[in-house]
Amino acid sequence: MLTDKAGQYRQNHWWWDEYDNEYMLEAVWNYTPDDDDRYMGESELIELECVSKNANDIDHLLNEGGDIWRYVEKDFDIIKADRIDDYDIPDYYGVEY
Repeated sequence: MLTDKAGQYRQNHWWWDEYDNEYMLEAVWNYTPDDDDRYMGESELIELECVSKNANDIDHLLNEGGDIWRYVEKDFDIIKADRIDDYDIPDYYGVEY
């Protein structure tokens, strides 16, 4: 069984430009499980952000329908994704440095 939990999931993806610069991307997905638990359900990419420190101006490729968006939307993996619950608070929240 893959998972029977519908909801939003977060997954990291990687993309390389023509100069072999590596970009780490964070994608947020809506996931709806299949009625037959032997099969993966429906996934829809709803948000994509570049979280790399070396991110050049690739924003226009991250928009829905952009080159990177189309590349990432084929790459959802429920096993690698983390479920986002209603109380999803970053680990660093409230920590003073």
